[in-house]
Amino acid sequence: MSTLRVLDRQAVARCLPRAVCFALAARAFKETSSRRANQPNRLIVPFQNLHGNVLSIMAGVLEEPALFGAKVSAVYPENRQRKLPGHQGIVVVFDSATGAPAGVLHGGEITARRTAAATAVATVTLARPESSVLALIGAGEQASHHLVALLECFRMKEVRIWSQSAAHARSFAEAHKEVSATLVVHESVEAAVSGADVICTLTSAPQPVLFGRQLRDGQHVNAVGSSVRHFRELDEEAIQRARLYADYLPMLEAEGGDYLAALRSGAITPEHVIGELGEVLLGRKPGRQSDEDITLFKSLGIIAEDLIAAQHALNEAIANGDGAVIPFH
Repeated sequence: MSTLRVLDRQAVARCLPRAVCFALAARAFKETSSRRANQPNRLIVPFQNLHGNVLSIMAGVLEEPALFGAKVSAVYPENRQRKLPGHQGIVVVFDSATGAPAGVLHGGEITARRTAAATAVATVTLARPESSVLALIGAGEQASHHLVALLECFRMKEVRIWSQSAAHARSFAEAHKEVSATLVVHESVEAAVSGADVICTLTSAPQPVLFGRQLRDGQHVNAVGSSVRHFRELDEEAIQRARLYADYLPMLEAEGGDYLAALRSGAITPEHVIGELGEVLLGRKPGRQSDEDITLFKSLGIIAEDLIAAQHALNEAIANGDGAVIPFH
C-alpha cells in the first residue's frame, strides 16, 4: 500500500530551515542553466470574472537524481488587503521509481522560502560585497522572508521600507524591530532607494513603482514581485540602465513584463540580457564588472527551485516522522 505525506505550512517551515535554502536555490540555478531540468513555461489561466486573479501551473523534471512534480497556485493579489497570502497552492512531488504521488506540500511556504533564498543567491553573486543598506519596496509576506534571508548574507546596517500603505510599512517595522539592522520607514520609493546598495521590489503593482531616474551607480536590484507579462514593477529606463540577469531565459521571454515592455518600446534589444544567474554561478557568463554597474536580477520563479526545496523538506519529514501520512492507493 502506498502512502502520501502531507506537509502544512508549519511542517514545511520545520523541514526546510532557511540555512539550507541558499544552497538549494543555487543548485536549482545551476541545474537550470546546465539544461538538466525540463521546465516548460508556466501555464497561466485567468479567471474571466475576477480581474487580476489567475491559476498558475508549473511542472518540471530534473534529471540527476530524477525528480519531478508540479506546483498549482491560485494567485489573488487583493488577498493582501484581506491579510491573506497572495499565493495559495500546493507542490506535489512524485516517487521517481514508481510514479506514485509521494508528497503534497504547502505551496505558499515553499514559494516564500525558495524565492527569498533565490534573491539572496542573486544578491551575493551580483551586489557589491560591502553593501550595507537595503531597501524593501513592499512590506508583505515576501518582504519578511527577504529581510531575514538577506540579513543572513550581508551585514546590513540599515533597512529602508516602503509600502503603498504607510501604516502597513510601520507595522512591518514594528514586527521586525528585533533584527540586527536599523529599520526606517520612508514615505516615497525615491527616498527609500536613494543611497541604498540593494533594492528589492516585492509588490503586486501592475505598473512601475521603481524608475530608472531613481537608480544610482553601483546599486543592485532584485525585481521579484511581478511574475506575469502584463504586470511590471520597473520602467523601461530602469531595465535599460542595468546589467540584466534572468533566472531562466525562456521564462523571461514569456512572462517578464518589465523586460517585455522595454523590448517593445525599443529601449533595449534581446541582447541586453547578460544571461541567466546559473550561468554566472557556473562561470559561463560575467557578473558585475565594476563598482559603478547597476545590476538587475529578474526573478520569475522556476519549478526547479520548488521541486528541489520540496524534495529536501519531504526527505526531512520522512526522516523525522513529520507531516501527516495517509493511505493513497
